[in-house]
Amino acid sequence: MKSKLILAGILKRFTALLLSSAVLCSGFIQSFACSTEDYGPYYYNLIPESDNNWDPYAPYYSWGYSLFGRSDDPNATVLNNMESWQVELKSDNVEAIRSLIFESSESSLLQLISSIKDDKALPKEWENNPLAQQLKKNKKSPVLDYLSFAKKCEKHVTRESNWWENSEPSDETGMHQLLEEGERLLKKCKDKELKERYRYQILRLHFYLGEYQAVNAYYAQHFSDSKWNNKLRFQAANYDFGAAFRLAHKQDSMPPAEKASLILKLSNAFQNCEDCAITYFEDLHFFNAQDYFEAARSTELPQQKIDIWMLGSLRSIPPHVALDKILDIDPNAPEIRSIMDRMLENSQQERFLRYESTLTDYFASEEWNQICMALRKGSINKKATDRAQFSFLLAYFDYISGKFHQARKELENASLLPGSENLALQHQQRVLRSLLDLETWNSKILNNAHLLIGQLNEVLAINHPELTEYTFRRLEELASNNGQMNLERLLFASMYRDIESELSYPDILMLESSFKNQEKNVIERWVSKNQKLKMSTLMEWKGNTLLAMHRFEEAAEAYKQAGHSSMLNTDPLHIRINDCHDCDHRELPGHYTQLRFCEEMVYLNNEAEKGNALSAFQYANGLYNITWFGNSRDAISYHLQSEEETEHPSFYSMSLAYPAYERALKLTRDPEFKAKIHFMMAKCEQNEYDTDGSNVSYHSYYGEDLPCDPIKNQEFRKNFLILKKQFANTEFYKMALKECSYFEHYVRVH
Repeated sequence: MKSKLILAGILKRFTALLLSSAVLCSGFIQSFACSTEDYGPYYYNLIPESDNNWDPYAPYYSWGYSLFGRSDDPNATVLNNMESWQVELKSDNVEAIRSLIFESSESSLLQLISSIKDDKALPKEWENNPLAQQLKKNKKSPVLDYLSFAKKCEKHVTRESNWWENSEPSDETGMHQLLEEGERLLKKCKDKELKERYRYQILRLHFYLGEYQAVNAYYAQHFSDSKWNNKLRFQAANYDFGAAFRLAHKQDSMPPAEKASLILKLSNAFQNCEDCAITYFEDLHFFNAQDYFEAARSTELPQQKIDIWMLGSLRSIPPHVALDKILDIDPNAPEIRSIMDRMLENSQQERFLRYESTLTDYFASEEWNQICMALRKGSINKKATDRAQFSFLLAYFDYISGKFHQARKELENASLLPGSENLALQHQQRVLRSLLDLETWNSKILNNAHLLIGQLNEVLAINHPELTEYTFRRLEELASNNGQMNLERLLFASMYRDIESELSYPDILMLESSFKNQEKNVIERWVSKNQKLKMSTLMEWKGNTLLAMHRFEEAAEAYKQAGHSSMLNTDPLHIRINDCHDCDHRELPGHYTQLRFCEEMVYLNNEAEKGNALSAFQYANGLYNITWFGNSRDAISYHLQSEEETEHPSFYSMSLAYPAYERALKLTRDPEFKAKIHFMMAKCEQNEYDTDGSNVSYHSYYGEDLPCDPIKNQEFRKNFLILKKQFANTEFYKMALKECSYFEHYVRVH
């Protein structure tokens, strides 16, 4: 089997294979890394992968700490072992086999087998399973004994993902009893397939008992020259390496020949065991470059040498060294493409960082020169049938080294060499040409709009998102004016990302004007034709900003032009004695959109201006609720919740709500209503105190309030004092005293 390589830049997630494995394949060390969220690459992947016609599963997967076989599908092991069971059982019913062999519990399967052997009716659970019905027809079938034995082994030979932290067997006595039972069943079994499976189970029991010397000896006796046509044979090789690896770690030192032999064992397992974790990834540091060179010298088999160089390149041998060695063996080996893909990916990680300054020292290093020499060796090798790939990669490396003229020459050379007809390679070349054009840009290109647009059309035609983003980010930088947003910069930025959070209100007006301008310049027309940003979206952004600025009438008009505004979580005019956002969201589900809220605020303000106290109070409630403290803070877009960005009074301030309540207070003579308004003004005072860091002491903020903090009493409890002195006889005062412990505390201690 051809060797397989980890492609460092295209690491894949995997799911731990924690399936029933008593009759399945199982890696000698189930070292699975924790799955993590994918936050996207930190670099631009500008040159796409080559079209590798080799086995599509060829790359080994690495994630965190483990090396994996060619499949990260949790069902792959089942499917591989399924084939041999279909042959053994002469059945094509995959679901029946899966249910009975792979998914059954120990007690359920043993009960089924017992009922078959005792010639009793099938348990109700298995009455409709075709495989159970088939097995019942032959109660003396040897497969019954094997299934029973394998299922009893299962709990001993499957471990949690971090089992290496506690690798001692949980039931040593039970495992030794199973070893004896397995040897006894093996002796009486005549079925060749089942005999090999018994041996495989015995090997696993020895391994999980920690009897590593026994594992190596048993493997050498029964599996090293085995012709068993079952993929479990490769799993057995995995256990053989695992045992030898554990024993090696116990030695203070190890002769080079023994380490070379151990590498050969690892390579054998690595190349053939498709579905298991091979080793704890960092443990590959156990082997150094010299060990791999010794291992390569110890074999005369060309493919085995290639496999060793590939494996060594994962940790101890630079990829270009492995490439050089494999070129000497077979310049057309498919492994070469995998190494070159990895070299390509590694270079992009160095050169095209998204959010950091580009690293350049690496591209002037001696190692970099050696990489280019190895590629040149491939490009001039007359025996290589795909020389164009080497020449292209040389051109790309010239490009990222800043040798743009040389890169163009090498790129043209690649188009003339064998292999240049490959469509994927032609696509890569097209991307590189576009990148080389991009390197010629400077601020002056903005004055040559027609040339610029011709090159941008080519970028869009390539249809490579990474290239598009990289190109327009560069253009955005060129168009910047002393770090400030200008129209061209805004237009270029809008071509590849959502820019709402970056826009000031003048920026929005600038874009709006460009949208409506009938006499657009060349760049404006091109962007207008190609960008995803629509006028309706821009108008919604405008409405969001105006709402955050409390310019409700203008915001409503913008939302109408947009034809859309977001739904709020609850009633933004509703007020409680004790603020409870979650209560309002739960009990008063939203039926206000941002547009309706703005229209309501315009109406309420107009009515308040006419002397309507209730409208003035509700208007103040609306202002209160769209602050951090209110129930409808979601009315304000998250990125507009700071004063610096919105050019309006702070989202965390009561500077608008408090005077709005004062206006309502002046418009009423009702003592109950006045008490309610004063209480809301007191809440505004408390919120101001909480957000005024200069006044907050530890004791006053966290409630050790005897004696009360003088600053709090004098500056932030004026309305509590008014309530106590002037409105103690109102029903609202009594209700507030019961519901608000903060207010009750103030009244009690003053």
